[in-house]
Amino acid sequence: MARANVGISLLLLSWSLVAQAGCDTTQADPGRVREAAAASAPPATIDWPGFRGPNRNGISTETEWLKQWPAEGPKRLWSAQVGLGYSSVAVADGKAYTLGNRDGNETVYCFDAATGRELWKYSYPCDLVANLHLGGPGATPTIDGDRVYTVSKQGQLHCFATGTGKLLWTVLLTEALSAVQPEWGFTSSPLVYGELLVLDAGGLVAFDKLTGKQAWRSMHYRAGYGSPVVYTAPTGETLIAAITNDAFVVVEPRNGREVAKYPWESQYTTASTTPVISGRTFFLSTGYGGGCALVELVGEKFRELYRNEEMSNHMCTSVLRDGRLYGIHGNSHTARQCKLVCLDLATGKRLWEQRGFGCGALTMADDKLLIQSDEGFLSVAEASPSGYVELARTRVFDGPTWTMPVLCRGRIYCRSEAGEVVCIDVRK
Repeated sequence: MARANVGISLLLLSWSLVAQAGCDTTQADPGRVREAAAASAPPATIDWPGFRGPNRNGISTETEWLKQWPAEGPKRLWSAQVGLGYSSVAVADGKAYTLGNRDGNETVYCFDAATGRELWKYSYPCDLVANLHLGGPGATPTIDGDRVYTVSKQGQLHCFATGTGKLLWTVLLTEALSAVQPEWGFTSSPLVYGELLVLDAGGLVAFDKLTGKQAWRSMHYRAGYGSPVVYTAPTGETLIAAITNDAFVVVEPRNGREVAKYPWESQYTTASTTPVISGRTFFLSTGYGGGCALVELVGEKFRELYRNEEMSNHMCTSVLRDGRLYGIHGNSHTARQCKLVCLDLATGKRLWEQRGFGCGALTMADDKLLIQSDEGFLSVAEASPSGYVELARTRVFDGPTWTMPVLCRGRIYCRSEAGEVVCIDVRK
């Protein structure tokens, strides 16, 4: 498939895509937004049990890892071929999980996180859903204790025992919800909240995580390709937020009641990002010129603080550090025009930009950016509002990848769209 044809959609993944935006010059109070960002800093944790990490913010709390590498790059510990797809890697209790598709079958893999030894796998028939991209699963597994949850492109929601790979229950979303399979398949990574498992399947829906029984369903919206996130509001109330293909919505986790919504209709129904939350504000961004917005939840209504086109995340949600956002601006079909951008959260002003990563993906750890370019390079750079400073770079893949790298226990897990998973040793 020619890279030039991948445009207008390539998206899916559990990470970022597109939407339509406008422009507003209203500004937030910079001091208030940055103070809220600092106050909501996540607690420290070690494992990476699902999409965008334990706090769904794309940030690892690890500090003891090598940020500068030799010319030949860091040591490769292991690699594995899992089949086509874009699912990221989830790591917990010494095991690494991901999904891939081969010959019309989708497979859930469980590896020894340190050695790459295959511990178990589970396969089932599933189409690639290869619309303007290679296809394959886009949702990332979610680990919760002795269970792991996965979502296929055709809507098979599975629950497995982490130790044995035994299938504990399954729900076919299209049948259970009378839901229409999205154009690029289901790619929402499940969110565990208490006894519930929540995902976007045409509006948010919650299942009992132990039985698979439906607990509640929110108002209907066209399914997005991103994933929900849970957060605690300044009032102390716990809420769940998600970007669908019709609106940004906030619901109550106990019953799915919609608290507030903000119109956010994506240009090609390809929204696939996760909201970035800071205090009572939410940063939204999608691709294809969709741009970004910062909105504030006051009571049960959103107030728009600004909306512009300074950050347009296609397939990877931005990460937030000290009131600054770092993300890839641009779209896959014009990858050479994509830029790594640093944006001031409070004002929406672009502080700096750097080309050379295509429509890649990134995470953050210890004030450093881990950037996976769409051409297979992995870079380490300072997370600084002053400008781009690269500390290290190595080639991981020869082909394209849009999947975010994962740092866990001194190892970086990378995955290409062709299905190669590579584990790199960056332990001190």
